[in-house]
Amino acid sequence: TFIPIGTEVEPLGTDYWTNRIRFRDKAGKEYAIYFNDGYRICSMRDYIEYTFTTEPPEKLLEGIQPKAQERIRRGEVVPGMTQKEVILAYGPPPAARTPNLENETWIYWITPSETVRLIFRGDVVRQMLNINL
Repeated sequence: TFIPIGTEVEPLGTDYWTNRIRFRDKAGKEYAIYFNDGYRICSMRDYIEYTFTTEPPEKLLEGIQPKAQERIRRGEVVPGMTQKEVILAYGPPPAARTPNLENETWIYWITPSETVRLIFRGDVVRQMLNINL
């Protein structure tokens, strides 16, 4: 499930034994992120701090062009977007596939059967490849 940037959530808790991070949105819908430290190569605490914020979306999107802001809110990434914009749209890439954000290639699992490779030149996405084809 995609949760747009700026969605206010209430933390419900974490469960180390089942590797779940639980929270609910303002409408009362509950969500769980199944955290796998083998894929993320970080602690659950570090992942939560990197993924969730108390900053308002206006501040996070400050200085970003309106068209890119629309894409970020829809969870879309296209060539021409910056690394910051990609992180705001998709979140951090799994460290097991992208161990260093300075790499020219970031790999995301979009769905259980769809994997996307983003190729950067400098700070800008130059190419997107669906690597499941």
